Amino acid sequence: MIGRTFSTLPQRVMMTHWKKRRQTEVLRMLSKLSLGAVLLFVMLGNLALADEEAIAWNDLSADQQTVLGQFSGTWNALPVLRQNRLAMGANRWLKMDQKQRKQAQLRLARWKNMTSDQHQKIRREFIRYQKMTPKQKKNVRRNFQHFQSLSPKQRIELRNRWENMTPKQRSRALQRTKKQTTQLRPKHAK
Repeated sequence: MIGRTFSTLPQRVMMTHWKKRRQTEVLRMLSKLSLGAVLLFVMLGNLALADEEAIAWNDLSADQQTVLGQFSGTWNALPVLRQNRLAMGANRWLKMDQKQRKQAQLRLARWKNMTSDQHQKIRREFIRYQKMTPKQKKNVRRNFQHFQSLSPKQRIELRNRWENMTPKQRSRALQRTKKQTTQLRPKHAK
């Protein structure tokens, strides 16, 4: 037994040594991979930003400059992403008719009068909408159009009824609405 213990001891020491060495190599490799992954993400991020080039004020059309006039003095100091978004917004504005512009101004005024909590709620709802299936989005749009078709008095009444409901009542109302929308759909012949 003693001889056997002595003969396996060097093997155990060697095994432990090689295990530790292998673990060290694996850790080094992982750290290199992690560093490589970080560098890759940074490079990809820079490539994405490279697609978005800064827009010189003089490169904007005269119409865009008119729309964005309030930014003329600070344009070059704006982040590239903001410049691009503003330029795209100016293009959208220029394509709008008077009625659409008036609606956009009203929406902007409403947005400015909201609290930051209201802004956050709208952003959350927008993200929730983005995650919906096309069918769900269609139902939301249909319900919104129906709401828009109501008179102001009917809208207020509907909103008040909804706000005064308990969560259980709201759930039942939503289920009824789902049933009604499925019943309204034409049935396909088999």
